[in-house]
Amino acid sequence: MNLEALESWFDSRIGLNFHKGQERLLEALELLDHPERQFASIQIAGTNGKGSTQAILGQLLLDQGYKVGAFTSPHLEDMRERVRLNGHVLPLERLSQLALRLQEVEAQMQLGPLSYFELWTCVAFLYFAEEAVDVALLEVGIGGRHDATNVVESELALITSIGLDHQELLGSSLTAIACEKAGIVNAEQELLLGPLSADLLLVFEEEVARFGNPIFRFGQDFVWQDQTFWTSGLTLEELKLSLPGAYQRENAALALMAALRWARIRGQDLDLAQMRRSLERVQWPGRLELLASGVYLDGAHNVPALERLVEFIKAQAWDTPIFLLGFLPRKNYQEMVAYLRQHLPHASYYLVPFDGGLEDGSFLGLDRLEKGIATFIREEERRPIFITGSLHFVGQVRKGWISE
Repeated sequence: MNLEALESWFDSRIGLNFHKGQERLLEALELLDHPERQFASIQIAGTNGKGSTQAILGQLLLDQGYKVGAFTSPHLEDMRERVRLNGHVLPLERLSQLALRLQEVEAQMQLGPLSYFELWTCVAFLYFAEEAVDVALLEVGIGGRHDATNVVESELALITSIGLDHQELLGSSLTAIACEKAGIVNAEQELLLGPLSADLLLVFEEEVARFGNPIFRFGQDFVWQDQTFWTSGLTLEELKLSLPGAYQRENAALALMAALRWARIRGQDLDLAQMRRSLERVQWPGRLELLASGVYLDGAHNVPALERLVEFIKAQAWDTPIFLLGFLPRKNYQEMVAYLRQHLPHASYYLVPFDGGLEDGSFLGLDRLEKGIATFIREEERRPIFITGSLHFVGQVRKGWISE
């Protein structure tokens, strides 16, 4: 199958997006001889920061000589970005072969068909098993407890953050969402926690207490302060991180600790000098990505992510930024706009319609951007400009700029 045919096949499953339960996926994996049991894995869950943390951890482990698979979502430009091997996207020919195999399996299933995310989970598991990766970094899709990725028995799990998102599926409170994400904890696993409030830490500590597993907390057991990372028995000073934004240091601390714990689990040593170099060269598109001089792409798609973006803007003392906003209708864009206006009242805001996005922002008091983004940026002298509101929107802009 060519790329267009593959995209059409995957997209036909979007209506089956979330299935609370893993029976359908487990049936498929049984027919596939359980590829998820054939490689070691690290799970990465959280509301925001999963992608950046996975990118940093992947670079750290790859540069230490590990063969690293990575499963992430959503994609920005090409759906094959979801499955990577040593930083390279899944080859088209290989994806076609795996898709044909999955079609054969689905023909035998009693509970099928698989959802979009379940299909990609199977693709990732098959690919990583066939390639005999040393470790697969599995980014949890939604929640944790019932997520398709949570059929593995990982030896290490990371929680990056907890915020309000996907409340219709995970619950309306932070505690409820934390309980869902705590569902990735298993009996043979170490758990690493990002910067969480004391009440949310308790949720994970109670889950881990059932098994007596090791648990490591940001700010207590490891920390990044200024340019220094510290954990028991190790201090790394004068570190430089290629990803902008103070919040990325928290993600980097989590990734560094994960790399250290993974090496300990494997009984191996890490090259600390190489770890420094890895931090300096890691890349993660669409997150405070400098598109042009003074023009940033950022995939913030909920209020907690916008808080981090606003933090970055205020740290630069930019009082009058311009926002080109694209929202998915199912997201809580009203709260996002309210938050931006409260904290950056002198900024300029425009709604940008895009494929699948919100078309009219007049009820939000947003002017519609009538000209194309490229034209606007070319003609507008003020800076900075932030293109944000949705990863899907950022991906479309990045892929070639929305047509004028």
